[in-house]
Amino acid sequence: MPDAKAIPSVYTKSRAMSLLTSHGEIEVIASTFEGHGKARFVLLHGNPGSMLDMQGLYPLLLQMGDVALFDAPGFGRSPTPANLEVLEMDSLAEVALCMLEHLGWSDAVFVGHSHGGGVAQRLARFWPDRVRALVLLGTLGAPAHLTYRLFPLPGIEALLAAAGRLLPSLPCSIGKSLVRHFMDLNYSPINAMQAELDQEYELLCKNTEVLQNMVRVTRGNPCMVLEDEDTRIRVPTVFIHGTKDQIVPLRHARRIHELMIAAGSPSRFVAIEGGGHMIMCQAPERCAKEIEETVSSVHN
Repeated sequence: MPDAKAIPSVYTKSRAMSLLTSHGEIEVIASTFEGHGKARFVLLHGNPGSMLDMQGLYPLLLQMGDVALFDAPGFGRSPTPANLEVLEMDSLAEVALCMLEHLGWSDAVFVGHSHGGGVAQRLARFWPDRVRALVLLGTLGAPAHLTYRLFPLPGIEALLAAAGRLLPSLPCSIGKSLVRHFMDLNYSPINAMQAELDQEYELLCKNTEVLQNMVRVTRGNPCMVLEDEDTRIRVPTVFIHGTKDQIVPLRHARRIHELMIAAGSPSRFVAIEGGGHMIMCQAPERCAKEIEETVSSVHN
């Protein structure tokens, strides 16, 4: 979880809270820029991520305005909801809206990574008046990438559920080695740092359903849904994608961008040379620069 104490108190007022929404309980951090910055940001993590994935970007955006981020239901420190339909993409979008209502924000710039980018796209599609701008980091694209094609196969969910239950009982060194293997696939071409590994391992051991939820959120073929519907998005959008992304190939995200452009949507695409899937961890300053440019164009 990003540490509010790491941000000088002269600039911010920060609070951490557990928020009970109609779609389940979520863990939230909200920070207010002293003097009320021009922008408000909501950060949406990917699958199977948590708000920790945004900790490099968090303080940079906080220099521009108010920032809120949260662990989606069933991920990070947020418990799995009793109603598993909450894990569907449109329901996760409604969770973000619930948080917006709780904070008293009329709208925000939604910054979504990977699956969180898909959630942000659904927000822009159905609640455009609540979305000031859309920032898509290593976002879901079309067609479905390899991982999202594998998850629906028979037995995958049961296998990951068993792995999630087994992980806390393994010797720490073995457990961390397994977690590192899969984290490094996400972080490639740059390996995850030790601190990132330690945080992820701790979260997975405490929330043993995360790996199973990783499959559950992919039900309903979200990539196809985005391909079919995103041409109706009309809010200012920027795609920020690494050229070396091995999870969601750049061309998959670019396809959504091109469909939006053809339909008249105000979208631009930024390819960061050598960047991987965890682009906001690898190039937070560059991501923040592109976000600031987008925010400036919206407010001017």
